[in-house]
Amino acid sequence: MGKLRRAGLFLFSKTVAVGILGFLLSLFSSEILFAVPAGMELNFAKALFFPILILMYVLGLFGEAKKRWWEWRRFRTPIVIGVLERYVDDSKRGIECKPMFSTKNSWLDYFEGVTLDGKKSFTANPMFWSEISSKYAAIINPFGEIYLEIDRRNFLTYEKIKEFVANGGIFCCTGGFPFYYQWDPTTGLPVDTTPKTRITTAAGIQDIRLFFDSLVTKDFGAIITNDPPSPI
Repeated sequence: MGKLRRAGLFLFSKTVAVGILGFLLSLFSSEILFAVPAGMELNFAKALFFPILILMYVLGLFGEAKKRWWEWRRFRTPIVIGVLERYVDDSKRGIECKPMFSTKNSWLDYFEGVTLDGKKSFTANPMFWSEISSKYAAIINPFGEIYLEIDRRNFLTYEKIKEFVANGGIFCCTGGFPFYYQWDPTTGLPVDTTPKTRITTAAGIQDIRLFFDSLVTKDFGAIITNDPPSPI
């Protein structure tokens, strides 16, 4: 769904840009044609056709280049870091999420204090989960295994996280097993996202499949094993 949405937005933005430019150029051309000698209008219009197409194409490329420039800029010093808030958005509805391993302020203070050759290395900003985007080089989730979901049926926040990572962003969960829980703002409790798969053997019930059906395993290719023969 993320790829389809990006493709739709790309085509829509380019269509709008091309349409606006085409309309303006058509008006410009029609005004010019009034000054063209009688009988030469069609030839003059043909001569303008390809320059108009080229300008429309260049405008489309400019929009894409601007987007790529912004994504590249986020990795320039000071690097922009986002630290996630306890709420999905600025409405602050429901019970706030409780950090598992660290606090938002401790991360903000840490990044603000990092320097290299006397220059500030990072700009750290608090952000809501609804604000996840490629404007950040990295995003810190201080809630460890918990993440806050906008739409628990369609996993819209999780899809935004996947898109952020696919575009080169770093999403850092500060401890535990990533995306193991969704936060329920109504009850104030974490809700499991990973199916519990158990296999019964002669020795009893064992969790030998571990987290093979988890989100981070299925979507990010994580390899989880009890006793790896070598580093994985």
